[in-house]
Amino acid sequence: MEQNQLNHDAASITPKQVDKIVGENIRELRKKNNLSQAELGKLLDVTFQQVQKYERGMNRISAGKMFIITREFETTIDRLYEGLIEPSPARHGMIEDLENKIHLISDKKLKAILNLLEI
Repeated sequence: MEQNQLNHDAASITPKQVDKIVGENIRELRKKNNLSQAELGKLLDVTFQQVQKYERGMNRISAGKMFIITREFETTIDRLYEGLIEPSPARHGMIEDLENKIHLISDKKLKAILNLLEI
């Protein structure tokens, strides 16, 4: 991730910091899906200027608009909040194990796993 994310304890994160990280995640998803700010604005029924404000964390995006984004980009609400809180050490260890072993999985099995996860 290209973001300057916080990974603090949930109690220490301000609403403004949440808005900024959610906005950065939206920008990342928009770019990954090759959409312009104007195109995303059209999907959300807002101007491209409003999309800019969401992406910069200057304006808070509504739950309804986040729902549209998750549907459009085939992701989850969790993805929009990614980077706010660091995974637990146990989960981090499992992720590292998976990263180290993923090359051992055949393409056929990997495709089946991805289908199962709906990625």
